[in-house]
Amino acid sequence: MTHVTSINIIYLDFSHITENTLKDIASVMSFKPQPGITNEVYNRTIASQWLISVLLKRMGNDTNITYGEFGKPYVASGVHFNISHSNTLIIAAASFKGPVGIDIEFIRDVEWQEYQTSFSPREWEIIQASSNPSREMLTFWTKMESVVKADGRGLQLPFTDIKIERDSAFVGDNLWHTKPIQFPGYACHVCSAYPIEYINIDRLVTILPA
Repeated sequence: MTHVTSINIIYLDFSHITENTLKDIASVMSFKPQPGITNEVYNRTIASQWLISVLLKRMGNDTNITYGEFGKPYVASGVHFNISHSNTLIIAAASFKGPVGIDIEFIRDVEWQEYQTSFSPREWEIIQASSNPSREMLTFWTKMESVVKADGRGLQLPFTDIKIERDSAFVGDNLWHTKPIQFPGYACHVCSAYPIEYINIDRLVTILPA
């Protein structure tokens, strides 16, 4: 029997959150700012943690988040989750079965030529041949970054150690399964240790502490 997984995804548009709502959320979550961070980073962190909290609660899990050896967040109840943000979108993914990673990038003009060493010769050839190399590079980037985040080793896993296939990737002998997520103006991928059978995507519109 083939083991498969379903992934729940929730996202919000950060630009729609008011300062008063952020203050309410911070109060409910007893969130305290870290020294030296900007107001923008502080507000985005509040919104990100609230989004994860909502997703975990919807899946019937606790929200007591701790961090592993390489800084990947997890909860003791066993649900696997990950979060990413770019421009005004914050997105989180969770699964009951196996590690999950998600990454999103706002499509924009980037100095894509500077990233050649991050990709294989085949991948770089595709990027160069694209009518929009910036978009192609960011698409590859989110796919590989989702694998890195699912793997959990962060910067300890360089992109050059990842072998990308159409809907999968190999890190050594470990097989990861990937799927693109469609958001207009963005590149986004989700990654799982198991074949992804179903993805449920929900936009969090009402941002009110529960």
